[in-house]
Amino acid sequence: MFFAWGVLVPVGIVFARYGRKNPYWFHIHRGIQSLALTLFIIGLILALTMPVYHRDKEHRHAKIGLALFIIIVLQFVAAVFRPDKKHHKRRTIWYYLHFTFGFLLIVLSWINIAFGQKLYGSEEPTRSLYFTYIALWILIFFILEIIKQIKNRKYKNQVQEQENDTKIDESVELVNK
Repeated sequence: MFFAWGVLVPVGIVFARYGRKNPYWFHIHRGIQSLALTLFIIGLILALTMPVYHRDKEHRHAKIGLALFIIIVLQFVAAVFRPDKKHHKRRTIWYYLHFTFGFLLIVLSWINIAFGQKLYGSEEPTRSLYFTYIALWILIFFILEIIKQIKNRKYKNQVQEQENDTKIDESVELVNK
């Protein structure tokens, strides 16, 4: 489960959110997330077939795991039925739902991995290393988001300058007529 949620899902998110200059970003994102879903389902089947003394359906790890399963199935179904870009309003709504569910999935999964470590008796150094790893991912996302926002701001400023230059050129032409 750690590999699916702790490695693949964050990498897939990075490609979707920050890797759009790569012409294959969507295929990479979809492939990585599909692999994560497959590993998650395999892990879920293994968890459900464990001897009873290894499972505790009342533990929050199991409850969050069930919530993750429901949300990821909804996310997958939504991805299959994603509206075309020509349906702009529905596509915008879909995008925000997809983004929100994706964010919820990553946060819940990271929390659930920590609960799973505690439930199955991981030693403190392992848990500390995991929290350091998650902190590193959060830092990576934070830095990438800052870079993205700076680039977006520069692009918007360039577009604004071009529009202003066009308006000035049109005004000069009118005056010269």
